[in-house]
Parts: sequence; C-alpha cells; structure tokens
Amino acid sequence: MQSYALIFFIGFILSSILNLFFYSVYATNFLKKKKPYLYALISILFLQILFIFLFKYEVMDVALNATAGHYLRQKIDFYWIDADHSQYPFFPFLIFPHAIFDYLHETFSYFTFTFYLKVILLLPSLYFIAFRIYKLYKSESLLLARKKQLQFLTSPIVFGIILAHGQIDIILLAFFIASLSFLFEKNIKKVFLGSVLYGLSFLTKTWSFVFAFVIFKYQKNFFKTVFTGLVILFLTFVDIFIYTRYVFGSAFRVVFPAVFKAGGPIGAWGIPLILKIFNLNLAVFKTYNLYIFLFLFFIMQAVLFFKAKKNLYHSLMLNIMSVYLVIFNFGIQYLIWILPFIFWEKGNNDKQKNIFQVLTSALVLLTYLNIINSVVLIPTLVLDFFALVLWLYLLYWFLKELKHEA
Repeated sequence: MQSYALIFFIGFILSSILNLFFYSVYATNFLKKKKPYLYALISILFLQILFIFLFKYEVMDVALNATAGHYLRQKIDFYWIDADHSQYPFFPFLIFPHAIFDYLHETFSYFTFTFYLKVILLLPSLYFIAFRIYKLYKSESLLLARKKQLQFLTSPIVFGIILAHGQIDIILLAFFIASLSFLFEKNIKKVFLGSVLYGLSFLTKTWSFVFAFVIFKYQKNFFKTVFTGLVILFLTFVDIFIYTRYVFGSAFRVVFPAVFKAGGPIGAWGIPLILKIFNLNLAVFKTYNLYIFLFLFFIMQAVLFFKAKKNLYHSLMLNIMSVYLVIFNFGIQYLIWILPFIFWEKGNNDKQKNIFQVLTSALVLLTYLNIINSVVLIPTLVLDFFALVLWLYLLYWFLKELKHEA
C-alpha cells in the first residue's frame, strides 16, 4: 500500500508542477508553435497511461464494478445480491463494459480491471472534454485554446479523481457536454440526438439529473423539454429491460431503486459537517437526507432560474455550485463536475476559479493519501477542516456570482 501511496504522491506532485507550468508565462512562449504543443499533448497522454499502468491499487468502490461485471458474465443478478444498492448504485448501463473489462483482466491478468476502465473509457472521455475546451477558445485565440486544454488535462483534480481513483463521473460529463451541441437546436433530429446523449449521461450516473433545470431554461420550448424527458425515460426503460432479460430472475422493481442510492457518507461535507463539528444530532439527515436535499435543491434551482442570466456555461457552473452547497451524501469524486465549466465559463473571475482549484487539489491529495494507505495517515479533523474551508469558500463564491448577476 505504501508503495502505491508513494507512486500517487509523486504523480500528484508531477501533475501539479506541469499544471503550474501551463499557467505560467513560460508556457505562452512554449505553446506558440504547433510542434511543441503536440509534443506536450502526446507527452501528457503518455505519462497518464504510464501512471495508470504503474498504479495498480484499486479503490474499493471502483473495484466493486469489476464484481458487478463478473456477476453479469455469470448471468447472476448483482442488484439482487446488493439489495440495498450500497455497492452498485447505478443503472445497468456501464455494467456491460464492466463485464468486458473483467473478462480482459481475467484473460490478460497483468493489467488490472481499472487499467482497462481508465484507458478504454475514462481517458477518451477526458480528452473529449479537453478537445471541447480547445474548440471553445480556438476562435478567440489559438494560444489560449492550447493553454486551457493543457491546464485542464494536467489539473491535480483530474489526476486524483480520474487517473488514480478511476471514477466514472468523467463519462457522465462527456455525454452531457456532447449533448449540449444538439439540445438547443431547432431541428428535432438534432434535439433527439442530444436527448440520447443526455440520456446516456443519466444512465452512467443518475446525478446528471441536476442539469435538467438549466436544459429546460435554455431550450425555451416546453415541447423540446418534454421530448427530451421522454427520450431519457425510454432509454432508461430499454436499458433495464435488456439487463433484466439477460440476467436470470431480475426485475424492474429490483433494479430501479438504484436511482435513490447515489452518494457518499453523510457528515463529511457542508451542512451535516457543520452540525457534526458542533456535536448536533445528524439523525434527521440520515433518515430524510434525500427529501431534504431535493427540497433545498429545488429552491436553489428556482433562484438560479431567474437570477442566472449571463450564459449557458455560467448557469451550469452556478448550478453545480448550488448542488455542492446543499448536498449531504457527498463523495470526493463530485468535485470533478464543475471543472469543465470552470474552463468554459469566460467571466472575470479567474482569481476565484484558481482559489477553488487550489483548495480542491489540497483536499483531493489528503483524501486519497488516506484511501490508498488504508490507514488514517491524515487525521479526520484535518480533512474535515479542509472540507469546511472549501465549502465555505464555495458559498462565498456562489453569493458573489449571484450578486454580479443582479
């Protein structure tokens, strides 16, 4: 475990150094020509694959995906085994590639399950988002487009959550970002394609529903919104139907409750963390956390629906910030959600964005050092402190952005 922690730490420091370089004035001169830019891009990809190969430690929640995939190969219903959906709280969409990766690991065992997951699914998703960032800035400045793309790819947040942990949230984001090219078109065929892509994002992780209010606002067409919702429901039904027909003894009623089970532990973030610090009772959050979250979330969305007027990317950034502020079942991987929109949003708030990335990077480093060591290397009190500082900063930043919208 300690050797993997050392590999992680070295990789994190190297990623941070590269990230700082691409924020520096030296990168401006370095990236002016195409050849150095391409060398940098290829070198980053090579280093990322090398780290994935060397870092064979599999974080428990991601390793459980291999178990789900293995049971699928045996046509055994993992949702029935995991009756409370605590191990696999997703719809059966990625379970099919999980089965393929489990087979590859079983056949070519030199590579881990997560190696195949990261290289075949996560890296393409990551580089698709990086390409979209590049494309967004290219018309404004080719140099700026190159810098933004490489800043995103070398982010310590990306390194910890995607390259080390192997979290699938980047796939959710890739599908959703792809859908944005089509959801707001007048052509119904393009809206259908966008709805399918958004549906795949939802099937990857149902947390994608948090973007629904922004989609509704910017579609500006009730028919399109209803159409998008129906396409997503249809895809969900088809996905579950295929799974339940393939796996012996499974049923819709067994699979569907997975939608209500997403999230990490209560008390490590936000409002519950504040109550925990002051030794207040968390029982009500443990019992009714989903209902309280939805209530607060809908209030936040109502405020943003009328207040957030700048543009789509700014609205999406504020939307995710609002989720961070009211979520109780927090997981460290959720901090990746806002990163693409931080790069897309072109407001005069680079200082706030940079502070957020520094604070988040620190929390990511400390959290994963504990996870990989499998011991409490960093005291819980320290982690709680960093989490609280980050949450309070998000609250400050969110209110400041809303004030500028007024």
